[in-house]
Amino acid sequence: MADGPFNSGCISCFGLVYIISVSLFFSSFEILNPNKIGIAKDTMTNKLTEDIIYFEGHYFLGLTKKFEEYPARSIEMDLQNIDATSSDNSQTVIDVSVQYKLVPDEIFQLYSKFSSSYQSYYESQVREVVIKEAQNWATSPDFYVNRVDIGKAMRSTLKGIFNTSHAELVGFQLRSVDLPIRLEESIRDTIVAAQLTTTTTIQQKATLKRTEAANVEAEADAEIEEIDATATATGTLIKAEATAAYTRKVTKARADALLYTARAMNLSKAEMFELLWQQTVASNPSYSKVSVGFEDTSMADNLITTSNDPFARDHRRPNGCQLGVAQLPGAGEGESRG
Repeated sequence: MADGPFNSGCISCFGLVYIISVSLFFSSFEILNPNKIGIAKDTMTNKLTEDIIYFEGHYFLGLTKKFEEYPARSIEMDLQNIDATSSDNSQTVIDVSVQYKLVPDEIFQLYSKFSSSYQSYYESQVREVVIKEAQNWATSPDFYVNRVDIGKAMRSTLKGIFNTSHAELVGFQLRSVDLPIRLEESIRDTIVAAQLTTTTTIQQKATLKRTEAANVEAEADAEIEEIDATATATGTLIKAEATAAYTRKVTKARADALLYTARAMNLSKAEMFELLWQQTVASNPSYSKVSVGFEDTSMADNLITTSNDPFARDHRRPNGCQLGVAQLPGAGEGESRG
């Protein structure tokens, strides 16, 4: 019974030591979150564990060591209302944005130089560069028409500063430039006038282009009309030539047929013309006329004609012979004039 309390006390002490030991063991682990890099620092002596850079994960460092953490991603820095002076001594207020990233292999040098105050150092460098660079540019027109070039100049200077300060410049933006109101109004009026001139010039060029297009269209229409007229004239000429050729062929065919008939029937010249007269009367019964009144009315070369006018005019022969027009048999009216 005497050993009972002693054994209980030993067990209690052992349990307490075990709990403390486990607590101390787990306290020796440190967690480094994602997007972080770190270096181990002894909180008792403030000494760093050299040559070891830690990235995200769980690490056994010991009871007295902790992480000095730094961002592994890009760091955003917005600086507003930076008072600067241009080369023509005009006051300007500038806003900029900067993105930079720490170089992991140079974290120990960064810590030795800035400890944890590197952000304030970079901010002061950016402000200084913006103020100095603004003095190289005139308010008008540089800060109105050359802002891209101004931003490039500031970025170039900052890139060199970050590269020598254990960081890398990722981005730079010249966000805004506020100038004196009086100067802004003057430049605004100048820009508006220039824009109005440009607009007027563009409108004049557009009018000229439309006029040229109308002239081209008119010339094209004239050419089309000329082509149409030429085609019409050519078509009329071709049609006339075809009609004439057709008339010649028909006339020749009739003459050949008449001559063939006369030869076949052994007709005299007078009989042949009598046949022609009969054919004429048969084909034009209402308006057929025969010229008579020659000294020899039986001559075979009396003219046989047709006319659309039922009342033909008298004709005079050069030898003084009276030429009468008599209505042929079969005509619509039996009247003759001598």
